[in-house]
Amino acid sequence: MLLVASHRGGVGKTTTTLNLAAGLGGRGHRVLVVDADPNGSVAAALGIEQVAQRGLERAAAGERSVVVRSVLPGVDVLPNRADDFHQEQRLSTWLDGLRTRLGSDYDRILVDSCPYQGARSRDLWAAVDELVLVMRAEAVSWRTLPDLLKNLARLADVGLAPDLRGLVLTRAPGRTGPCRWEEAIRTRVGDLVLPGA
Repeated sequence: MLLVASHRGGVGKTTTTLNLAAGLGGRGHRVLVVDADPNGSVAAALGIEQVAQRGLERAAAGERSVVVRSVLPGVDVLPNRADDFHQEQRLSTWLDGLRTRLGSDYDRILVDSCPYQGARSRDLWAAVDELVLVMRAEAVSWRTLPDLLKNLARLADVGLAPDLRGLVLTRAPGRTGPCRWEEAIRTRVGDLVLPGA
């Protein structure tokens, strides 16, 4: 299970998730995209908001009918609504149930998460196998990246860290060339930055 996470909204997390899913589905993999962002960005991007109905909670209990089939070639989607998420609910518990009940149906499960929310996000990170961070090349990323990496290191110290597959750097709308923040982030994390596509 791979979690696509970000430090804040609007940086390309959902776009990254859907592009990864489409690429894997196009290569013959069976992929499930789980919308674990209360904003329901996956459902909105794919135009399936009207069918989102407590999907994650119900799928974790074994109900397959909440999965929207073949949204993209080889890709199914588990959409959610914003009112399905409450602070007391543990998304990590739902992901564990989902892995147990539906995991054998798919080659890959990609989870589009909410922007970083401290302990709640660390809980999600500990529940998955792999992590991709998406950040926009800007000053706020430069300031927040060290904290994200420290939280990942804390999870590693107790044996709960997912495998960090890399960092996807996006650019602000309209920007085409490199900027000083992109160079600064690349210098700070080196090979963690994934090649552009």
